[in-house]
Amino acid sequence: MNYWERRKAESELELWKAIGDELVFVADIRNIEDVPLLVAGFRNATNGWNKQNEEYESRGVTVKAAAWLAGFPVMNSVIPGDSVTSLDFLGTSMDIGFRLCGFATPRRFVLSIDLAYVLAVLGDSLTNWCRFLDKLPLKGVLKNRPYPVFWLDCFSEDIDASNKPKSAKLAQLEDRVTGNGSTKFLAAEMESFSKCWIESTGGDLILPFCPHGDDSRFPIPESYSKDRENALSELEREFLEQGDIGLDEGQDDDVEEFRGDIDRNLF
Repeated sequence: MNYWERRKAESELELWKAIGDELVFVADIRNIEDVPLLVAGFRNATNGWNKQNEEYESRGVTVKAAAWLAGFPVMNSVIPGDSVTSLDFLGTSMDIGFRLCGFATPRRFVLSIDLAYVLAVLGDSLTNWCRFLDKLPLKGVLKNRPYPVFWLDCFSEDIDASNKPKSAKLAQLEDRVTGNGSTKFLAAEMESFSKCWIESTGGDLILPFCPHGDDSRFPIPESYSKDRENALSELEREFLEQGDIGLDEGQDDDVEEFRGDIDRNLF
Protein backbone atom coordinates (compact mmCIF):
# COMPACT_ATOMS: atom_id res chain seq x y z
CA MET A 1 0.00 0.00 0.00
CA ASN A 2 1.47 3.37 -1.01
CA TYR A 3 1.13 6.72 0.73
CA TRP A 4 -1.78 7.89 -1.37
CA GLU A 5 -3.73 4.71 -0.57
CA ARG A 6 -3.20 5.21 3.17
CA ARG A 7 -4.70 8.68 3.39
CA LYS A 8 -5.64 11.43 0.99
CA ALA A 9 -3.72 14.61 1.63
CA GLU A 10 -5.77 17.53 2.92
CA SER A 11 -3.38 20.05 1.36
CA GLU A 12 -4.36 20.89 -2.19
CA LEU A 13 -1.60 20.68 -4.80
CA GLU A 14 -1.68 23.05 -7.77
CA LEU A 15 0.54 23.97 -10.68
CA TRP A 16 2.02 27.38 -9.98
CA LYS A 17 4.17 28.14 -13.01
CA ALA A 18 5.99 26.66 -15.97
CA ILE A 19 9.47 28.19 -16.05
CA GLY A 20 11.34 27.05 -19.12
CA ASP A 21 11.45 23.26 -18.87
CA GLU A 22 10.51 23.33 -15.17
CA LEU A 23 7.06 22.81 -13.70
CA VAL A 24 6.67 24.36 -10.25
CA PHE A 25 3.84 23.14 -8.02
CA VAL A 26 2.59 24.70 -4.81
CA ALA A 27 0.61 23.28 -1.90
CA ASP A 28 -0.82 25.19 1.04
CA ILE A 29 0.02 22.84 3.92
CA ARG A 30 -3.14 22.48 6.01
CA ASN A 31 -1.87 19.48 7.96
CA ILE A 32 1.83 18.88 8.66
CA GLU A 33 1.23 15.15 8.16
CA ASP A 34 0.59 15.91 4.48
CA VAL A 35 4.25 16.75 3.89
CA PRO A 36 5.52 13.16 3.49
CA LEU A 37 2.44 12.28 1.43
CA LEU A 38 3.22 15.02 -1.07
CA VAL A 39 6.94 14.18 -1.18
CA ALA A 40 6.22 10.47 -1.70
CA GLY A 41 3.73 11.29 -4.45
CA PHE A 42 6.28 13.36 -6.35
CA ARG A 43 8.92 10.70 -5.86
CA ASN A 44 6.62 8.04 -7.34
CA ALA A 45 5.61 10.31 -10.21
CA THR A 46 9.25 11.08 -11.03
CA ASN A 47 10.16 7.40 -11.18
CA GLY A 48 7.00 6.54 -13.08
CA TRP A 49 7.76 9.03 -15.84
CA ASN A 50 11.39 8.01 -16.17
CA LYS A 51 10.46 4.32 -16.24
CA GLN A 52 7.66 4.66 -18.76
CA ASN A 53 9.69 6.80 -21.14
CA GLU A 54 12.80 4.66 -21.66
CA GLU A 55 13.34 6.18 -25.11
CA TYR A 56 13.62 9.61 -23.49
CA GLU A 57 15.92 8.20 -20.81
CA SER A 58 18.31 6.87 -23.46
CA ARG A 59 18.51 10.39 -24.87
CA GLY A 60 19.03 11.97 -21.45
CA VAL A 61 15.54 13.50 -21.30
CA THR A 62 14.51 12.62 -17.77
CA VAL A 63 12.52 14.15 -14.92
CA LYS A 64 14.24 15.48 -11.79
CA ALA A 65 12.65 16.75 -8.60
CA ALA A 66 13.30 19.04 -5.64
CA ALA A 67 11.07 20.21 -2.82
CA TRP A 68 11.24 22.92 -0.18
CA LEU A 69 9.12 24.70 2.42
CA ALA A 70 8.36 28.41 2.66
CA GLY A 71 6.32 30.26 5.26
CA PHE A 72 4.13 33.27 4.40
CA PRO A 73 3.85 36.14 5.18
CA VAL A 74 6.50 35.78 7.91
CA MET A 75 10.03 35.22 6.53
CA ASN A 76 8.74 35.32 2.93
CA SER A 77 6.19 37.38 1.00
CA VAL A 78 3.33 36.57 -1.32
CA ILE A 79 1.86 39.02 -3.82
CA PRO A 80 -1.81 37.98 -4.17
CA GLY A 81 -3.63 37.47 -7.44
CA ASP A 82 -6.86 36.11 -8.87
CA SER A 83 -5.55 32.52 -8.97
CA VAL A 84 -2.55 30.52 -7.82
CA THR A 85 -0.85 31.00 -11.20
CA SER A 86 -0.95 34.77 -10.78
CA LEU A 87 0.61 34.74 -7.32
CA ASP A 88 4.21 35.76 -6.79
CA PHE A 89 6.32 34.30 -4.00
CA LEU A 90 9.38 36.17 -2.75
CA GLY A 91 11.91 35.53 -0.02
CA THR A 92 14.91 33.58 1.20
CA SER A 93 13.10 30.23 1.24
CA MET A 94 12.11 30.63 -2.41
CA ASP A 95 15.66 31.58 -3.36
CA ILE A 96 16.99 28.53 -1.54
CA GLY A 97 14.48 26.23 -3.25
CA PHE A 98 15.34 27.34 -6.75
CA ARG A 99 19.07 27.07 -6.04
CA LEU A 100 18.61 23.54 -4.72
CA CYS A 101 16.99 22.47 -7.98
CA GLY A 102 20.41 22.62 -9.58
CA PHE A 103 21.59 19.64 -7.50
CA ALA A 104 18.73 17.34 -8.53
CA THR A 105 19.21 14.28 -10.75
CA PRO A 106 16.80 11.48 -11.77
CA ARG A 107 18.03 9.63 -8.70
CA ARG A 108 18.56 12.57 -6.33
CA PHE A 109 15.31 14.18 -5.12
CA VAL A 110 16.70 17.23 -3.31
CA LEU A 111 15.13 18.45 -0.07
CA SER A 112 15.51 21.73 1.78
CA ILE A 113 16.85 21.35 5.30
CA ASP A 114 13.56 22.39 6.92
CA LEU A 115 11.72 19.79 4.85
CA ALA A 116 14.25 17.16 5.92
CA TYR A 117 13.64 18.28 9.50
CA VAL A 118 9.87 17.76 9.17
CA LEU A 119 10.31 14.24 7.77
CA ALA A 120 12.70 13.42 10.62
CA VAL A 121 10.45 14.79 13.38
CA LEU A 122 7.50 12.86 11.96
CA GLY A 123 9.64 9.73 11.92
CA ASP A 124 8.43 9.00 8.41
CA SER A 125 9.82 5.95 6.61
CA LEU A 126 11.12 8.20 3.84
CA THR A 127 13.99 9.12 6.16
CA ASN A 128 15.36 5.59 5.61
CA TRP A 129 16.24 6.71 2.10
CA CYS A 130 17.47 10.21 2.85
CA ARG A 131 21.12 10.91 2.06
CA PHE A 132 23.46 13.84 2.62
CA LEU A 133 25.20 15.31 -0.42
CA ASP A 134 27.40 18.03 1.08
CA LYS A 135 27.36 21.54 2.49
CA LEU A 136 27.36 23.73 -0.59
CA PRO A 137 27.13 27.52 -1.06
CA LEU A 138 23.95 28.79 -2.68
CA LYS A 139 24.83 31.88 -4.67
CA GLY A 140 23.34 35.04 -3.22
CA VAL A 141 21.61 33.25 -0.34
CA LEU A 142 22.49 33.31 3.37
CA LYS A 143 25.63 35.32 2.59
CA ASN A 144 26.86 32.31 0.57
CA ARG A 145 27.15 30.24 3.73
CA PRO A 146 27.48 26.54 2.79
CA TYR A 147 24.02 24.97 2.96
CA PRO A 148 23.42 21.32 3.96
CA VAL A 149 21.93 19.50 0.98
CA PHE A 150 19.80 16.46 1.81
CA TRP A 151 18.34 14.24 -0.87
CA LEU A 152 15.88 11.39 -1.15
CA ASP A 153 17.01 8.34 -3.12
CA CYS A 154 14.58 7.66 -5.98
CA PHE A 155 16.35 4.37 -6.78
CA SER A 156 16.23 2.94 -3.24
CA GLU A 157 15.18 -0.55 -2.26
CA ASP A 158 11.68 0.43 -1.17
CA ILE A 159 10.79 1.35 -4.76
CA ASP A 160 9.30 -1.47 -6.81
CA ALA A 161 11.69 -2.59 -9.55
CA SER A 162 8.91 -2.16 -12.10
CA ASN A 163 8.83 1.55 -11.28
CA LYS A 164 12.55 2.26 -11.66
CA PRO A 165 14.30 3.55 -14.78
CA LYS A 166 17.03 1.42 -16.38
CA SER A 167 19.74 3.64 -14.94
CA ALA A 168 18.71 2.62 -11.40
CA LYS A 169 20.29 -0.83 -11.63
CA LEU A 170 23.58 0.57 -12.87
CA ALA A 171 23.64 3.22 -10.12
CA GLN A 172 22.99 0.65 -7.40
CA LEU A 173 25.69 -1.71 -8.70
CA GLU A 174 28.10 1.23 -8.80
CA ASP A 175 27.25 2.01 -5.15
CA ARG A 176 28.29 -1.48 -4.12
CA VAL A 177 31.65 -1.11 -5.86
CA THR A 178 32.46 2.44 -4.77
CA GLY A 179 30.67 2.59 -1.43
CA ASN A 180 28.91 5.79 -2.48
CA GLY A 181 25.41 6.23 -1.12
CA SER A 182 25.96 3.58 1.53
CA THR A 183 26.18 5.97 4.49
CA LYS A 184 22.92 5.92 6.42
CA PHE A 185 21.88 7.89 9.48
CA LEU A 186 19.04 7.73 11.94
CA ALA A 187 16.05 10.03 11.68
CA ALA A 188 16.93 11.34 15.15
CA GLU A 189 20.40 12.32 13.92
CA MET A 190 18.95 14.12 10.90
CA GLU A 191 16.47 15.89 13.19
CA SER A 192 19.15 17.03 15.64
CA PHE A 193 21.51 18.27 12.95
CA SER A 194 18.80 20.07 10.96
CA LYS A 195 17.41 21.77 14.07
CA CYS A 196 20.85 22.89 15.24
CA TRP A 197 21.84 24.19 11.79
CA ILE A 198 18.60 26.13 11.27
CA GLU A 199 18.95 27.73 14.71
CA SER A 200 22.57 28.64 13.91
CA THR A 201 21.42 30.97 11.09
CA GLY A 202 20.55 33.64 13.65
CA GLY A 203 16.96 34.03 12.49
CA ASP A 204 17.62 33.99 8.74
CA LEU A 205 15.75 30.67 8.83
CA ILE A 206 13.33 29.40 11.46
CA LEU A 207 12.06 25.96 12.43
CA PRO A 208 9.00 25.02 10.37
CA PHE A 209 5.47 25.00 11.76
CA CYS A 210 1.94 24.92 10.40
CA PRO A 211 -0.11 28.00 11.38
CA HIS A 212 -3.35 26.19 10.49
CA GLY A 213 -3.05 23.74 13.36
CA ASP A 214 -1.60 23.28 16.81
CA ASP A 215 1.04 20.52 16.75
CA SER A 216 3.34 20.34 19.76
CA ARG A 217 6.07 18.82 17.58
CA PHE A 218 6.14 22.00 15.48
CA PRO A 219 5.26 24.79 17.93
CA ILE A 220 4.13 28.13 16.59
CA PRO A 221 6.54 30.86 17.80
CA GLU A 222 5.11 33.11 20.50
CA SER A 223 5.88 36.14 18.35
CA TYR A 224 4.11 34.75 15.25
CA SER A 225 0.88 36.76 15.56
CA LYS A 226 2.82 39.99 15.99
CA ASP A 227 5.30 39.09 13.23
CA ARG A 228 2.45 38.21 10.88
CA GLU A 229 0.66 41.48 11.54
CA ASN A 230 3.89 43.44 10.97
CA ALA A 231 4.57 41.57 7.73
CA LEU A 232 1.05 42.20 6.44
CA SER A 233 1.25 45.87 7.40
CA GLU A 234 4.49 46.21 5.43
CA LEU A 235 2.91 44.50 2.40
CA GLU A 236 -0.11 46.79 2.68
CA ARG A 237 2.12 49.85 2.79
CA GLU A 238 3.94 48.75 -0.35
CA PHE A 239 0.63 47.88 -2.03
CA LEU A 240 -0.78 51.33 -1.31
CA GLU A 241 2.41 53.09 -2.47
CA GLN A 242 2.54 51.16 -5.73
CA GLY A 243 -1.11 52.00 -6.36
CA ASP A 244 -0.48 55.70 -5.67
CA ILE A 245 -3.10 55.56 -2.93
CA GLY A 246 -2.74 58.10 -0.16
CA LEU A 247 -2.79 56.92 3.43
CA ASP A 248 -6.00 58.87 4.06
CA GLU A 249 -7.89 58.18 0.85
CA GLY A 250 -9.73 54.91 0.37
CA GLN A 251 -7.25 53.00 2.49
CA ASP A 252 -9.77 50.94 4.44
CA ASP A 253 -11.44 49.50 1.32
CA ASP A 254 -8.14 48.79 -0.42
CA VAL A 255 -6.54 47.21 2.64
CA GLU A 256 -9.63 45.07 3.20
CA GLU A 257 -9.50 43.87 -0.42
CA PHE A 258 -5.75 43.23 -0.15
CA ARG A 259 -6.08 41.16 3.02
CA GLY A 260 -9.03 39.32 1.55
CA ASP A 261 -6.91 38.31 -1.44
CA ILE A 262 -4.20 36.95 0.86
CA ASP A 263 -6.60 35.04 3.12
CA ARG A 264 -8.49 33.62 0.11
CA ASN A 265 -5.33 32.42 -1.62
CA LEU A 266 -3.05 31.16 1.11
CA PHE A 267 -3.88 31.68 4.74
